[in-house]
Amino acid sequence: MPYSKEEIEELDKVAKKIMGGGELKSITVPTPSGLIVEITEEKYRQLAKGGQNPINLIINTTANAIATSSLSLSQNFQNILHDLEASNLEPRKLSEAKRKLNNLETELKKQSPNENAIKKILRWALNFDLALYLRIATVIAELISKQT
Repeated sequence: MPYSKEEIEELDKVAKKIMGGGELKSITVPTPSGLIVEITEEKYRQLAKGGQNPINLIINTTANAIATSSLSLSQNFQNILHDLEASNLEPRKLSEAKRKLNNLETELKKQSPNENAIKKILRWALNFDLALYLRIATVIAELISKQT
């Protein structure tokens, strides 16, 4: 696990301030892989309402992404699609997710990817599901780190 239990508890205390206990409206969490994740008040409330701990979700997703970072871009997207198919999404949402992920993979494979197209898909993913967004963002961060 990339963070100690004490660090997770401290991050969770800070994140709880997002819900109105302080002036914070978002928290930015750097991860060991170099990815920086931002949790907004809206996303925190949404996950907390669903019974999930947003901090643990981010840490677990990041740890999983680090473990699979050596996969190719296509393999990473195939794994994400496979997990979406197994999640029992309604067919319309699953079809939309597949289309968006295919578009993103195609864009990322271009010699000069369109930054606005990538951002648009990332915004869609963030609104669709935080865990999906984190997985996609981690794949992109790994791709960029390999290019530099």
